Amino acid sequence: MQVFGLPRHVIRAGALASRIAAKSLSNEAAIRMDAVRRWQSARAAGLSAGDAAKAVGASRASLYRWAKQPEPRSPPRRVRRPQWSPALVQAVEELRGDKPMWGKRKLAWLIRRGGRCGLKSPPSAASSPA
Repeated sequence: MQVFGLPRHVIRAGALASRIAAKSLSNEAAIRMDAVRRWQSARAAGLSAGDAAKAVGASRASLYRWAKQPEPRSPPRRVRRPQWSPALVQAVEELRGDKPMWGKRKLAWLIRRGGRCGLKSPPSAASSPA
């Protein structure tokens, strides 16, 4: 008698299934599942979905979403980093007192372009031949 092993995809699927089954719910997921259970029992008692959601204390959309996926979603992986250097922020804050009508983008552009010397007069007056 010849013994054959299981195909690789069956072994991998079994290992994945055992890891999924071994995961325990987080505290927030347990709270969500309890809310979904109470919502479903209220609906079984004859309440509409909206009235049952009000009784549970969560929105109807949230309860439907929690029923599909009780674990909270992870935060986004990429977070925007500040693009202004601390020196540029400090310079713009100082110049904002002198030029309150100019915006931060304009001041930052002028500082990056030519330093503080270009800020004695507006760029339109400096570039026009007077």
